[in-house]
Amino acid sequence: MSDDPLFTLYKRARNRLRRYEPQSMLTHAVDALHKVHSSGTDVMRQYQPWNILLAMKWMLQEADTVSHRRPTATLSDFHAVLRTLNEIDGNVRMPSTYEHVTLFMRHLAFQQFWLQRGASAEALGRQDLLFSSLPDNHLFVQEFYKLTGLRPTQFMELAFSTLTQLLETPAPKAISRLDFKDIEQGLPPGTLNKFLQSLSKSVPELHSWLGGTEFEGMSVADQKILPTPLVDTPLIRMAGGSYTIVSPILLMRSLESFVYRTLRRSNPEEFGKKFGPMFETYVGRCLTDAGLHYIDEKELEAKLPGLGKCVDFLLIEDDCQVLLDAKGIEMSPRGRVSQRADLVLETIKSSAVKAIEQAMATAARIRKLPATHALARGREEVSC
Repeated sequence: MSDDPLFTLYKRARNRLRRYEPQSMLTHAVDALHKVHSSGTDVMRQYQPWNILLAMKWMLQEADTVSHRRPTATLSDFHAVLRTLNEIDGNVRMPSTYEHVTLFMRHLAFQQFWLQRGASAEALGRQDLLFSSLPDNHLFVQEFYKLTGLRPTQFMELAFSTLTQLLETPAPKAISRLDFKDIEQGLPPGTLNKFLQSLSKSVPELHSWLGGTEFEGMSVADQKILPTPLVDTPLIRMAGGSYTIVSPILLMRSLESFVYRTLRRSNPEEFGKKFGPMFETYVGRCLTDAGLHYIDEKELEAKLPGLGKCVDFLLIEDDCQVLLDAKGIEMSPRGRVSQRADLVLETIKSSAVKAIEQAMATAARIRKLPATHALARGREEVSC
């Protein structure tokens, strides 16, 4: 292990971080992330947000009970850590070592793309449509309330309010209860506190969490690729009632999927079984709202000959038919970083591969229909 250049560079970065007081390092990191947000791609040659967030994770892991005694870090000290992270980039897999350039691009996409897009009102709106209209006795509403003290509709109302603040120029580096004083009046007492608490941790809490077993044994290469765990806590709770925004983009990404991630976290497989039908209903509503002519699974099954697998929707166009299967899934971290085809297949076979099998079976059943049948029109042009 000591001869591994990647591990050597990792130890160099950690040793440098141990020399300085973590809060001063964190201040430089937050400033850099906000500079990226305000200046865009122009500053990414110097500040890559994925590297800065990884450095922040290591900083917080070093923020023990005596770290406040260390010397204050300068901007040059912070830059030295980032230079080591750039050296690490040169010691992970190069494009030429991948079986195909698309595999290299896949790693880049998982590492970088989610931090390079701006506000996504449609993502926030999708989460609102999925969860805010559920009745109070719904399992997801009760579970979310048990975990956060909030109902999804309350969380989403405050999430939209937070997004409007992040869209200001310049974006704020911190928020507090005062920033929500107008909307707080219409919410039950304590709702705002629970919202801010659910998105934040103090530095000691972050140190304890990031130093736990969940993050032990993770390779440096995997840490470079996987999304930062700080997406679950994009606010740092400070003394005096303020909350430092780690990065405006990170807070946006967290808000866009917070309800989904919170409900999924404890038991992803069990959550998926319950979420799947709800997501299918949502897709059906979207197709209806778009004014598309389609047949759902129940109607399609009644019209197709024989027995077999069937997709959730068949969209009917003038010259073709589109088969659509709604899968409310997310690829596992293991599937994201693996370059072995068998491991990637293992992570998606219960969802994506199943959808392909259903589509192919449905297409085969359509081809068995008489040429005069309404569904036979365009059957030679079936898209999945």
